[in-house]
Amino acid sequence: MPSRTPLPASESNPFARAGKVSFPAGAWTRDFSRGETIRAGRDQTLTIPACRLQCLYPGMNPGAGGDDSLLPRRLGLLTQTDSAR
Repeated sequence: MPSRTPLPASESNPFARAGKVSFPAGAWTRDFSRGETIRAGRDQTLTIPACRLQCLYPGMNPGAGGDDSLLPRRLGLLTQTDSAR
């Protein structure tokens, strides 16, 4: 089995947070609680490159409130542009 290297993430330094993410058309969410990593290619190592890492996530309007399971969500795509982080 290949070795696995976790992404540097903790509660104090999460993978994605409002201060680390920019939006070309203006911020529409601050909610990055879950998502799925997207990987290109078809090799069996399941390697995820550190450069241009992508993650599909459901975000919601920061002003929304109420029952979390009923809040409207919109899909967003995080794309890493700074491989030094």
